[in-house]
Amino acid sequence: AHQNLAVALNLASLELPVFPCLAKPKGDKKAKSPHTPQGFYDATTSLEQIKAWWEKWPDALVGLPTGATTGLSVLDGDIDRETGKPVGEQQIVGNSLSHPAAVLIRTPSDGVHLIFSYLAGAKTSSGKVASHIDTRGDGGYIIAPECIMLNGSQYTYESRRLVEALKANDLPPYPLVKVEQATAREKERKKAAKERKKAGTVPPTRGEEMEAEAGPSEPAPSPPATQSLVDESE
Repeated sequence: AHQNLAVALNLASLELPVFPCLAKPKGDKKAKSPHTPQGFYDATTSLEQIKAWWEKWPDALVGLPTGATTGLSVLDGDIDRETGKPVGEQQIVGNSLSHPAAVLIRTPSDGVHLIFSYLAGAKTSSGKVASHIDTRGDGGYIIAPECIMLNGSQYTYESRRLVEALKANDLPPYPLVKVEQATAREKERKKAAKERKKAGTVPPTRGEEMEAEAGPSEPAPSPPATQSLVDESE
């Protein structure tokens, strides 16, 4: 059986509904989008339905809904496409959004997923918390950990596995208040940048922008470029 089918069946056995997503080459706009018409609304724990889907689409990725449906909320930190630097990961640390007990996933593009327990009010957004941070709550989904892409790259654990966290029942709650505070700061930063442009003043350099995006200087200083959510020596 394909690895992704095993991932889907394992999650379903934990009462987490799943659905199939398109496994397309990197850069394809349809990559990771749902195979089924209703997307995450089609998610199920039915082993028969899941097996039927993967018989039809054996390479499909496993979509895992977020929000009240599964009790999970996720912070998604992306790399900077121009520089390849882990800007999203730095922004998560800089805005004090990380937690050592959250489940940490390294994505195939070298970004990160931090999985928390769901809190009411946790929304799905893109680039609102910071330039390289997306959030996944109600109305969202992620590609499940341990899924393998067409090119062989994988969503890998850099912490304990999700099954262990769920069995221990100690996933930390989503940092909703800190996320809202960071969102307000990002809104102000964008507003100030717009006003500078309107006034014709010199725009900040890319380096200054990235430093500002990483978070407040007090009480949580922006991390150095080498700082990440995991100990690299492990």
